[in-house]
Amino acid sequence: MHPAPFLLLGGALAWLTLYLLGGRKVRAGEFILGAIAFPLSITLQNIVQQLPLLWAGIGPNITSLGTLEIIIISIWMGLIAGIFQELFKYIFVKGKSAGYAFSVGLGFAISEVVFIIILVTLSAKGGAPSQPFVMNLLSLAERYLVVLFHVGTAIILTQGTRKVLIEVIGLHTLIDSMATYYQLILIKTQKSYMIPRILLLTEIVLAVITVIVLIASAPKISQVKEEKEEVIW
Repeated sequence: MHPAPFLLLGGALAWLTLYLLGGRKVRAGEFILGAIAFPLSITLQNIVQQLPLLWAGIGPNITSLGTLEIIIISIWMGLIAGIFQELFKYIFVKGKSAGYAFSVGLGFAISEVVFIIILVTLSAKGGAPSQPFVMNLLSLAERYLVVLFHVGTAIILTQGTRKVLIEVIGLHTLIDSMATYYQLILIKTQKSYMIPRILLLTEIVLAVITVIVLIASAPKISQVKEEKEEVIW
């Protein structure tokens, strides 16, 4: 089955959850700002992630890599993703209101949903991308949780302290490192029976972290109002 509808549904359900929590005002300017911030951050992130791999002569074929090397690469990928994505959000929402950060974070998260759908479609090499129904459900759950994570952390980052930024980067690093490890192990081993267990563990960690982030940000989400704050371009 094509994963795109499941990815879209995951994003939509997350948006609905945020609406029910009180995030009922999305400001277009800030949403667009967040939607632009994601491709900018992911572009720089990918460049920095690849530089040491190219320097070390590690190409796209990772079947010859050992487990320790895969773990190191996974941590590196996760760390750089956490730094660039959270730093971009931090720059745009530092010192802003919860309503401002809510819209920026939502734009950032939905932009990522669209990006992943495009990436999955292009990676199918001309054919229609397809994966089992269970895997599509896990993809739905992942997008649902990640959208909530991005919005929640955007609101938390309005506090503007380096301590909070470092904590958020740490959480993001853990999530992305586990996700990268899953992807690299899938490429290396091609042992599909191992994958659901690794992916399920990743989803559980993501869910726990997202719940923590939501608990911290939910009071502010419920107070999102129609503030007259203008977006700064």
